[in-house]
Amino acid sequence: MIKTHTIGMMISVLFLVTLTVIPYAGTLDCPFVFDDTIIVEKISTGDLRSILLESGWRPLFNLSMLANYGLSGRDVLSYHVFNIFIHSFNTVLIFLLLYMILSLDSLARSYSYSYAEKIIISFGVACLWGLHPLCTESVTYISQRGESAMGTFFLLSIFFLMLGALCRQSKNPRPKDVALPWPPKGRLVACPQRRQA
Repeated sequence: MIKTHTIGMMISVLFLVTLTVIPYAGTLDCPFVFDDTIIVEKISTGDLRSILLESGWRPLFNLSMLANYGLSGRDVLSYHVFNIFIHSFNTVLIFLLLYMILSLDSLARSYSYSYAEKIIISFGVACLWGLHPLCTESVTYISQRGESAMGTFFLLSIFFLMLGALCRQSKNPRPKDVALPWPPKGRLVACPQRRQA
């Protein structure tokens, strides 16, 4: 049987993803602009060496662009869907992180939040992030997926750090052993995503 808390979290996450996807659904047919066109042209030549090695050291970004090109060629739909997915995933991570932070015992000594209050606060802040106009460029401008991916790995690092802290707090050794080694790995993967100016 699924607990009421789990159902509440699942409903919140589904509603959050829906709220994040709806505003960007209108951008699914926006054309390539600026660097997007250059990157797709380079991919279409089929020169994997220049794509993966010579266009800045961003292997995950380049591989994701190759995967999109393999799926849809020059059709922009899969590129935009991938960017919207990353943004929605980051929004859900922010929601979960805030919920985890509000669940820490060290915070409960000063502030005591009920389950509903934790959900409402976390949902509100995540909605603010997911719907904020400053995120528009990293979602609609295809070449900016590197920024969103860097944010994903940064948030995953913090997520697994918080998961380890919560497991240590609950004296549950099994998840702690899984969670604690993750933050350094997440940071190492996040580093190559950001191109230096």
